[in-house]
Amino acid sequence: MGRKRAIQKNGDIAPSVSIGRAAEQAAVEFLVLHGFIIVRSNFRARHSEGDIFAKRDGLGVLVEVRYRSERSFESALASIDAAKQKKLLRIAEDLWRSRVRYGIDRIRIDVAIVTKETNNFAVEYFPGAISGA
Repeated sequence: MGRKRAIQKNGDIAPSVSIGRAAEQAAVEFLVLHGFIIVRSNFRARHSEGDIFAKRDGLGVLVEVRYRSERSFESALASIDAAKQKKLLRIAEDLWRSRVRYGIDRIRIDVAIVTKETNNFAVEYFPGAISGA
């Protein structure tokens, strides 16, 4: 997958929709464009909340979505601290336990960084950004 893709969106975000939800939707559209099937989004897991769980060709991906404005001082990847990484690993373990139900034979934790560029959302995607090793 390419590193950075612009997803066309109306620059106006409805007051009832948070920027976080809009960023997650941009990541969902990015994944679908790259052949993934969205299994779950914005879901509650036993240990925490997950942003997106998708699959393609037997691969399950747990995607952590991070929105960053131009004014953010901390990088999006740096904002995923050790505690958040542990939570993501636990969610991935729970999803792995249900691998037969989801039809996957491997799992990975990816990060999608979403930024707003005028009337577009840009998605920068990092496959395998978080691992248990």
